Amino acid sequence: MEWSSHEHPGVRRLSSEGSRPRLPWGMGIPGLKQDPEKTLPILENLKDDKDEVVRRSVANHLNDISKDHPDLVLKIAQQWIGFSKERDLLLKHALRGLLKSGNSKALAIFKFDSDVKVKISNLKLKSKTVKIGEDLFFSFTVRSEQSKQTRLRIEYKIQYAKISGKTSKKVFQVEERLFQPNESTSYQKKQSFKQMTTRVHISGKHVLEIYINGNLKSKTDFQVIV
Repeated sequence: MEWSSHEHPGVRRLSSEGSRPRLPWGMGIPGLKQDPEKTLPILENLKDDKDEVVRRSVANHLNDISKDHPDLVLKIAQQWIGFSKERDLLLKHALRGLLKSGNSKALAIFKFDSDVKVKISNLKLKSKTVKIGEDLFFSFTVRSEQSKQTRLRIEYKIQYAKISGKTSKKVFQVEERLFQPNESTSYQKKQSFKQMTTRVHISGKHVLEIYINGNLKSKTDFQVIV
């Protein structure tokens, strides 16, 4: 706790990083996974820190907690939101996992209505097959059917085939912004299927899904080939 008030930003950051329940590429801390409230006073001290690196650590710390205690992090976000641009950006990063999963409470904090009336049309693939190492090209159109300005969070998700026979879903953000009443916008996107150290592609059926404000609106499948 004392470190969170230290004059050096590196020490203040360490007070948050060193108490994270799920350090990346490291072992988790079972006690903090079970009872994360022990570290909340540290995060409270640092939430408005003048150093962005420190605030980013607070966001990552909250994201860790959200994986085991989403309601706790949502409660904190509701209390912290709206005080400054910097704090709102911290919360956006902290709730990224909940936002990607379509959590309606997380979406509502950032004014995204889960019941928004919107239509996806013309979801098209340039090709129904893509070779490993090449790109998938696709396009679609989003049309707001609201009678007023509406904030839309537009994402696509790919269900990747796995060697086990199961699938692994990855979320990619297209954009989020205000749409005017009955506004229609078309998008053209590409997704790389180059092999990566963090994602090994295999041949088989994959699924492309389009989400608006956390809700699945359209999908199509395609084949990945060698």
